[in-house]
Amino acid sequence: MLVRRITGKQFKTTFPTRTIFTELEQKELNQPRIKCRNRPYLAGAKSDKFPEYISMSVNKYFSGIKLKDPKNTPHMKDIALEFRKHIDENLKTHSAFLLKGLPTNGVDEIQDFISGMEYKSFYYDAGNAARSSVGEYLYTASDEPKDVSIEPHNEMAYLETFPSKIMFYCASAADYGGDSPVVFNRDIKKSLDTSDVYEKMNKKKIRYIRNLSHEKNSPYLTWQETFKTKSEEKAEKVMQRENMDWEWQHNGDLSLWNTVSATTQHPVTKEEIWFNQVTAAHSSYYKDMSINVNNQHLPANQFPLHTCYGDGEEITDEEVDEIRSATWSNAMSLKLQPGDVLLLDNLLALHSRMSYEGGERKILVNLSY
Repeated sequence: MLVRRITGKQFKTTFPTRTIFTELEQKELNQPRIKCRNRPYLAGAKSDKFPEYISMSVNKYFSGIKLKDPKNTPHMKDIALEFRKHIDENLKTHSAFLLKGLPTNGVDEIQDFISGMEYKSFYYDAGNAARSSVGEYLYTASDEPKDVSIEPHNEMAYLETFPSKIMFYCASAADYGGDSPVVFNRDIKKSLDTSDVYEKMNKKKIRYIRNLSHEKNSPYLTWQETFKTKSEEKAEKVMQRENMDWEWQHNGDLSLWNTVSATTQHPVTKEEIWFNQVTAAHSSYYKDMSINVNNQHLPANQFPLHTCYGDGEEITDEEVDEIRSATWSNAMSLKLQPGDVLLLDNLLALHSRMSYEGGERKILVNLSY
């Protein structure tokens, strides 16, 4: 747990003298051509600043490996320990690590893999994602409607406490779409570094506003699921922990808000990192959902999520577009296939999900520090 304080054809990473892994070649990624501009139900996609398609160049912060001998593999915990060693060797220069084609058979073996990594798992509460528990510290990546594209974001960047790492495991893939582009915070910061919006957000901070339903009123983003309790008192204790303000509504719904920095300091490199969900938690994301076509009349702060400056000033449409466009313009095409494991430094790499059709897409997630 962290507490907030203020290309070539191969992926060049360091390996121990003896290792069970070998580096992937770019062609083994099978990167899809992902439509971005004017994509239905992708927030902000009508902007002419959006890229037509997401880049298929392999980012310098990305590492891809596979087992040398997939037919003669060690125990799952041993593979995990070797993967952890590879990550530790390269964490200062890379922030996304793909292990392709892990030979697993279900949730139990993935839990063995998580245990073998020897990170401390992070309990998911107070998060704003629609997500279900499938095992100990193991969740579905997202339960959002399949026609929605989830924009790149750092996990739980809207809270005082957040995981330092996030790991995805692909159990099954969609027939079409469901891609998982990654973006790197350093690239976004470089794109925004000299802009007025970067300086302004750094100075004013970001206020995150949430409107959570009581489960009797709506099954979507309920406060009971968010705080993993049916007790208002227990929910309030978590909100206190995260320095939130809140108001209970007469019908049992809950409104809450908190203000945090737009940037943070990386605990290892000590660099200032662009780290927030200013666009992913903005009301415009929800306005672009198919399930909200009849809710366009609502004020921005009455959608499930909304963001503004820390002093209450609204973020302009132009500022939102500038940040979204910079984010998608730096995205790297990636689609996880069954057996793939993707581990991200949560402070330096953003994850996303594109809309999809057909098949039972099942991506599981574990948070850790």
